[in-house]
Amino acid sequence: MKKVIVVLCSIVILVIVGVAGIFASMTIKTNSAVKKQVNYPVAMEKVADGTYLGQSDGGMVQVEVAVTVKNHRIEGIELIRHENGKGAAAEAIISEMVAKNTYEVDVVSSATISSKTIMNAVNNALTSGQQKNE
Repeated sequence: MKKVIVVLCSIVILVIVGVAGIFASMTIKTNSAVKKQVNYPVAMEKVADGTYLGQSDGGMVQVEVAVTVKNHRIEGIELIRHENGKGAAAEAIISEMVAKNTYEVDVVSSATISSKTIMNAVNNALTSGQQKNE
């Protein structure tokens, strides 16, 4: 009976260590991807009318958006893809970005990585619109 308990305890410990290792690996991947995100300055007065696609990789979070600009204002942001785990709450920042006419808004505290990745995707879209107008 003692051998069975020892074996079961060993298995439980190995599973716990394995899960912790997977979690640590995912965290490292996500942190590395977010550090690589670059947001370039955007002057909305230089962004031409049109719809622009933007993507961003946040490690465990993937985002693709279509940003529509008219008269140098963000008319709408369509979230084409948001692979997010538990970051769906970050989608609330989209309406704020439209209202404030900028990608620079506060992150949702319970969905920081998703918030930053959505903002980066919108920045990438707006940057491409700005470049077409220069």
